[in-house]
Amino acid sequence: MRNLFCLVVACCALAAGGCCLNTAPLVPETTSNADFIGPDDVAGGYHDAGSQPDIGGSTDYDGHIVFTNLARTLVDDVLPDDLKLAANTEQPSLHPVALIFGDQTNLTWTLPGGFQMTFPGGYNELILFVPFVQKDGAGPMHNYVVRMYLDWLDGVTGGNWFFGYRKELATFAEATINLGSATVDTLKIQRLGADRFQASMTGVGAWLNDAQASATLPNYAAMQEIFRMPMLGTKIAPSGDAYYVCSYFLFDWQDTSIRPAKVDHAYTGEFTAGMASWVAAGALTGQLEGTFAVDDLGWELTSAQKCEF
Repeated sequence: MRNLFCLVVACCALAAGGCCLNTAPLVPETTSNADFIGPDDVAGGYHDAGSQPDIGGSTDYDGHIVFTNLARTLVDDVLPDDLKLAANTEQPSLHPVALIFGDQTNLTWTLPGGFQMTFPGGYNELILFVPFVQKDGAGPMHNYVVRMYLDWLDGVTGGNWFFGYRKELATFAEATINLGSATVDTLKIQRLGADRFQASMTGVGAWLNDAQASATLPNYAAMQEIFRMPMLGTKIAPSGDAYYVCSYFLFDWQDTSIRPAKVDHAYTGEFTAGMASWVAAGALTGQLEGTFAVDDLGWELTSAQKCEF
């Protein structure tokens, strides 16, 4: 697969305008060989959404969900001083980071009073967050939003104004490469003309429904539970001070198709301060049993609310 990835990179340079990977050595303990770190492996609980009648928006999502273990010292670099990584009892030197990237379509926005607005077309989005984050190292856990990139300006504005999602406008270059019996999708993201991220994605095995995935895919249930934790956004007050707001991703897995995937990726530019070591790490691979392709995932978003720390 490493040879395949090198070939994909070469093809990607032609298909997407030169997305050559940083070839620096991997930072120790960043490979996919380590075990998946799930909610049962960390010390701390969380508040789930409970009854959430107030839905801010909904989409249909096609794309990838990718978990990668990095050294805790690297992951900690992107957190504000008052946020800490929850203790990991199984692999104490590692901590997971999560990527969601793909196409958002059929966007509906619910206004106060229940009035709904629909938006034609769709947009591309990449979300990077750190699960199992606590305020001052104690209390309930959250998913800290590091950055969201998308190619829809109104989505950037609304996502930051309401949810503090740290969204930025970016360009997405996608291509599909046929390599004999294998089909590889590639992605390159730029922000203001500078490289930020690239990936190659290959499906593994047959598409499954939710019941089949629950019965056969390791860590599928643990992945779903991580998404029940609150998403921790950061807003800026008129005074310039930062403060936190929380919201929830409510996924409807019932009509979704899922399969394992192989995702090689690299951070080719810093998403935020503290990511220089992530960029230096070069090529990374998503967890072998923690990387999923999803098709037609129903995605609802609650309104923003005060965080429960």
